[in-house]
Amino acid sequence: MLENLTALSFANYGKIVREGFEHAISLAGYSFFKQREVTEKKFNCLFINEEDKTVLDIFEGTAILLIGYDKENLEAFLLDKTIIINPGAYYCVMPLLRSAMISTATTSRQKIVEVTPQYRPEAVTAEIEPTHIYTLFYHEKERGFRSKRESHYIWEITFVDKGNMYNVAGDTTYFMSQGDIMIFIPNQPHEQYADADVSTCYVTLSFEMDFAETDIFDGQIFHADQLMRDLIAKIIEEGRESKLYSNDLMLCYLKELIIRLIRSKKIENYVRHADVIAKNAVENDIIALAKSYVEKNLFSPVNVSQIAKSIPVSDSYLSSLFKRNMGVSLVSYINKQKLEKAKDLIREGALSFTQIAQSLGYGSVHYFSTKFKKEYGITPTEYSKAIE
Repeated sequence: MLENLTALSFANYGKIVREGFEHAISLAGYSFFKQREVTEKKFNCLFINEEDKTVLDIFEGTAILLIGYDKENLEAFLLDKTIIINPGAYYCVMPLLRSAMISTATTSRQKIVEVTPQYRPEAVTAEIEPTHIYTLFYHEKERGFRSKRESHYIWEITFVDKGNMYNVAGDTTYFMSQGDIMIFIPNQPHEQYADADVSTCYVTLSFEMDFAETDIFDGQIFHADQLMRDLIAKIIEEGRESKLYSNDLMLCYLKELIIRLIRSKKIENYVRHADVIAKNAVENDIIALAKSYVEKNLFSPVNVSQIAKSIPVSDSYLSSLFKRNMGVSLVSYINKQKLEKAKDLIREGALSFTQIAQSLGYGSVHYFSTKFKKEYGITPTEYSKAIE
């Protein structure tokens, strides 16, 4: 990418003259200058004046200045100001777009040095480009489910939201637990299943993507951090809501998810400031302890004060920290987890709705059914029939 041409960034090679080209050539002691058009997208020679300065300016259009004291190692600047180049610096000027007109003043001692032909620096371009999302499903599977073996030319992501399962890619079987992500690459035969005593909830998303490095994903299990989980949630939300430009946002979130997955494998020793690491670690531990307490006490009365006391932190700090990091209040999270557990129990089929309501602390099966429908849009009975 091009550097901004400033007094600081250009100081190693010369100086900027804000008063313009005519003032610059008078400072350099020149009275003669010439203008020339630059049109080539590649260069095979550089200019250098080893004894005298060179005055350079853009006259028309937009141009790139390549400059350096080592002709094999040049920096690229957007040439949009009048500059005076120090003696001994190699340089050349190329158009940013189709053509540009530049003004130059120097002495006859300027030389032309041939170099290996090189193309001009390109603009920032995408290396990873998801182009189409074909399917987006949230699966709530019965115990011991098994999918059909399939293969297709598109990519497919699996994210395990609850429980555990197996992904078979080619001839290899991979165990996936809650929070794991795996990507099937194009044309890879695959299938999925769970153990006979395990019910699983997972997300699948199939898509087209322009990306050549398929080996990065082949046979790799990624574990989703909170940012990745949030991106998956945003993709699902936009897919359900169909708001203005939801399709574009879904592709943007998917692209960010792909990049974060790659970085999680390639840059595992990312360094941040020590106190930031410590602060985040403490906050993450507190949230993890709170979530763990909720999970272990789903069949008991649970409130914020009990959870805060168990950590221990103040009620207000825990509530504020949880909402800031999780995006929902702790009370809402507790209610959500109880209802999610209710869905697990319904899928397992061992308890009646009344027993489920009582075990999770609901005052009546009617109240439980009301809360369930408010959260999921269907009653427990309708959910049970849908699973069957």
